[in-house]
Amino acid sequence: MKRRYIFFTILAVACFLMGLYSWRFLNMGRRYADEIQTPIDSMLEENVLMEVGDERIYTTDVDLEYKIYTHELGNHETLTAIPEVKEEKGLESLRARILDAIIERKILYNFVKSDKTFKHKDISRLNACNEAWRKVLEVLPHLDKEEQARLNTRLCEKSLIEQYCHEKLFKDIKATEADLRHYYEEHKEEFNRPPLVQIRQLVLANERKARIIRGQVNKSNFSRLAQENSIAPEAEKGGVVGPYRSGVLPRVFDVAFSMSVGQISDILKSTYGFHIFILDKKENARTLSFEEAREKVFSTLVKEKQDKVYRNWVELAIHSVGVRTLR
Repeated sequence: MKRRYIFFTILAVACFLMGLYSWRFLNMGRRYADEIQTPIDSMLEENVLMEVGDERIYTTDVDLEYKIYTHELGNHETLTAIPEVKEEKGLESLRARILDAIIERKILYNFVKSDKTFKHKDISRLNACNEAWRKVLEVLPHLDKEEQARLNTRLCEKSLIEQYCHEKLFKDIKATEADLRHYYEEHKEEFNRPPLVQIRQLVLANERKARIIRGQVNKSNFSRLAQENSIAPEAEKGGVVGPYRSGVLPRVFDVAFSMSVGQISDILKSTYGFHIFILDKKENARTLSFEEAREKVFSTLVKEKQDKVYRNWVELAIHSVGVRTLR
């Protein structure tokens, strides 16, 4: 009886010690796990700049677009539209402007996702943006895997916003005949066309060859001699350049505005070589008629209406989507 009592006493103590050990193991283990997880969470939080709705903006998002803009790795329109940077001092605020543009894109993307009538997860929409992503990657081979994934996210956000605009915001925008005529009359100065000329040219690499060709050329053989001798890219088309207005091409081309139709110029020297021109056409300055300007009037008027609707939408989205700064 005494032995049995001692046995059960030892068993009870052993169970207590095992329970105590298990409790300490589980709780100390959990605390240790918490301790080693904290720095990782902290690192992730340090990388987050903003929370826009349920989307986050990371420093690496800004870094990616900054890298593409500053190194000119691709077409900027594939990312976030920002003002062109032409001077070095502009780079100082480039990151801030990129961040502002990304915030706006995230706000609009959140708004698009919240519209239950717009199926943003539709496979055809995702296929469209993935196809665009693959094309962009062809001109951006320098990006690593993480950057490629971030670029895919950006392109898909941009694509879905554009699809939403065209399907939801712009679908009812129209321009009536009365609208077009009213705009044309109110903005007639926009349809003033300056003098235009069309020429054919021969460009030779050296003056000696230019003098030989100048002695041979006339109105009837100009195109053939241009095809056979000119080093300019339009040689295969007989040297045709234009129509163009003054000031849009290198200065040497403005000589044509003082020539008569059918006249052949003397040899003209430029950084491209030695030029010989013949003037094919000359049109005086005039105002385009309504019919001539109709297409431009329509596209301009519709664009103005779309811009107004878009700005109002942006204002609505800004007040509808929460933005929280984490740094």
